Amino acid sequence: MMEMVIFISVVLGMVGGFAFERVRQRVEPAQAVAVATRPAAAGAAAPGTSVAKPQAFDSVTRLRLVSDTNFSLRRLLTEREAERLAEVEGILADLEVDWRVMPQVSLSDILAAEDETAWRALGGQRVAMVILAANQMSIAAIDFQPMGQVREEDAVLDAVRREALRRSGIEYIELRANDGSDMLRSTLAELAGMYGKA
Repeated sequence: MMEMVIFISVVLGMVGGFAFERVRQRVEPAQAVAVATRPAAAGAAAPGTSVAKPQAFDSVTRLRLVSDTNFSLRRLLTEREAERLAEVEGILADLEVDWRVMPQVSLSDILAAEDETAWRALGGQRVAMVILAANQMSIAAIDFQPMGQVREEDAVLDAVRREALRRSGIEYIELRANDGSDMLRSTLAELAGMYGKA
């Protein structure tokens, strides 16, 4: 009796799997065509810009792709970024402010905009660190600027971050490789003076 139950379960599983595969094969091409022929939204960024483009994947396709791929760990911070993070946390502790530091934060997670197109123009823009007040609102963003010549595209992306943060009222702190601890401490102390124990 048990063998019969197992046999029936296996058969039903195979039939269900075949049916699911047939539905997926019909749905995915139709969705791909719909996405490919969908008109661009008004005000959409021109090709080649940094605006994130939505993937033409439905939830079933996403699950299949993820299930068929091996993932591995990646470092969130470089060694230098980790050192700077610890340095900022130490300075804030010395200043006795109830603030927290969050690394690798997407601007779209901390900013809102009246114009959704402008908000989407932030794309995947990130800053190295964000300082949060006790109420979990952002006070300042910290970024690292490379030494030497900067590519034009990178300069424009820097301007995007700088302008978005300025318009939101978030302080933007740009650190260069040769900026020492004294400069960082002075900047954060000035920030603490502006916001107090916020």
